[in-house]
Amino acid sequence: MKHFFRTMPQANVVGASATSIFQVPLGPSYRTMYLRHTTGAAVDATEATMISNILRIRVRINGIARWDISGANYISLLKYYGYTIDDGVLPLVFSRKYARTIPGEENTMFGTKNLETLTVEVDLGASLTPTLDLQADYTPESRDLGPIIQLLENTYTASAAGQFEISSLPKSNGSLVGLHMHSSLITAAEMLLDNVQHFDADLLTVRSAYKETGRVPQTNVQHIEPTYLDRFDDVLALQNVQDFRLKLTLSGAGSVPIVQETLFVPIANAA
Repeated sequence: MKHFFRTMPQANVVGASATSIFQVPLGPSYRTMYLRHTTGAAVDATEATMISNILRIRVRINGIARWDISGANYISLLKYYGYTIDDGVLPLVFSRKYARTIPGEENTMFGTKNLETLTVEVDLGASLTPTLDLQADYTPESRDLGPIIQLLENTYTASAAGQFEISSLPKSNGSLVGLHMHSSLITAAEMLLDNVQHFDADLLTVRSAYKETGRVPQTNVQHIEPTYLDRFDDVLALQNVQDFRLKLTLSGAGSVPIVQETLFVPIANAA
C-alpha cells in the first residue's frame, strides 16, 4: 500500500475573524490532514496561539458536519491521545494510528469514492495576518467512506452545585468511543445505558488507569473512554438504547462542554 503527502487546494479566504473553507479533492482515501498555521511574518503558530486563534473546526461530509468542535477542545483531545502539537502544524486525525489491528486503523480512513463533497472549515480569531494551508497524508486508493470517528460537542449548563442527570446527549450518531467533559467543577461521574451502569468510579483512579495504556488525561477534563485498550471492538453501542444518561456531580454553577466521540457510518452502502 502506497502513501503520499499532498497539498490541498487553497481555502476560499484566510484572514482575521474569517471562516476558511477547504474543498478537499475526492478520489483518494485520507488518513490525516494537517493545518499549517502561521501568524505575522511567517511565524509558526505555537500551541497557545492555535488554541486562541483556531476558534472552531468543522469537517463536513456531503454538507453535514461530522466534526464540529472548538479548537481548544480538539487540541486537548489530541494531547489526551498522546499526540505532540508542533509549532505551526495541527493534525486533523481521521485514522487512529494507535488502533491495535490493521482493520481498526485502515477502516476509519476517510474514503471519498461515494462522496459528493468533503470540506474542512476553520473559524479564525482576530490574529493579525494569519496564513493557513492544508496538507494531507493519503492513500491513492478509491474507497467508499466507511466507519469514521465523529467529533461533536455539546454543552450542559448547571445553575448551582449538586448532582445533575444529563439525558440529552445524542444516541443516533453511532457507538460511543469516548466522552471528554471540560470542567474543573466535576467531582464525580456516572454513566448508564438503559439503567445499566457502565461507569461509576473514582475519577482520580480512572485517570491513573488510563495512563497505563498511553493516555494523557488533561487538566480540568474528565474522560470516559470505553476504548482505552486501543480496541474499537470495545465501543458502546447506542443505536437501540432508549436511555443514555450521564450523571455529573458539580462543585458549583457553570458550563460543561462535552466532546462526544462516536464510531459511525454516515453513508449507507448501496445494495
